[in-house]
Amino acid sequence: LPSSPSTMLASPLLVRTIASRAILPRRLVVGIKKRGTSSLADILRLVETGKLGAGDAESMIMRQPTASPDDTLQSFANLDHSRANRTGFPEAIFAQSKTAAQVAAILDDMALNVNQGLKDSAGGGSTNAARTAILATRVTPEQYKEVSKISLQNGTIEYHEVARIISMKASGLDKNELLATVTMKGEQTKVVVACAGTTDLPVAEEAAVTLEAAGCEVTRVYDAGVAGLHRIINALPKLRDPQVGCVIVCAGMDGALP
Repeated sequence: LPSSPSTMLASPLLVRTIASRAILPRRLVVGIKKRGTSSLADILRLVETGKLGAGDAESMIMRQPTASPDDTLQSFANLDHSRANRTGFPEAIFAQSKTAAQVAAILDDMALNVNQGLKDSAGGGSTNAARTAILATRVTPEQYKEVSKISLQNGTIEYHEVARIISMKASGLDKNELLATVTMKGEQTKVVVACAGTTDLPVAEEAAVTLEAAGCEVTRVYDAGVAGLHRIINALPKLRDPQVGCVIVCAGMDGALP
């Protein structure tokens, strides 16, 4: 990085450089908390406006995230709690081949991280539904049955059988009205998830549940394959809705969806 703070404060290149190297800590230093800062974007805005020195910004960003205090968890998982700050959506758990105990431990630690983030946000930071999403994918009914027997300390779980997903609601969301008071700029864009046949439902539902966890409004259009033209005709109003900004299509090997 350039050595001159005055140059760095005015340079857009600094912002891009910091962003490309960023590893945001789970908790920011006390002095920054007092400014109501809880995300990478907040830090960069302070740098751009000259309210935060380049050296302080770099040391904050390059600080490694706090490790989980759970030694058992650390023995099999190195969780990326900073991913939501970098990409807008947190890490998901790929449950296939994991034990129920491993899935439960990861879920609970992710919920703990969300709860801590909500506390920070209450002090003036920002959050949204996507940042609080906690998902485990490719979960079999047998796995869920075993996971549900394990006591979780930081939230509650729900199983979406067709999607093969466990979603977890952090306990802090029950006590925090922050997300409920977030106002959207303009009308929210809808996403249509469409599939050709019933066989495609698991993939379609996996997409739909993930989108809903991110706070998106989802419209489902299922069993709309080419074998019956009336099916897609009946679905046209949903597909042509002016609020629909994206259509996700799940079809078989021949992509038979008009």
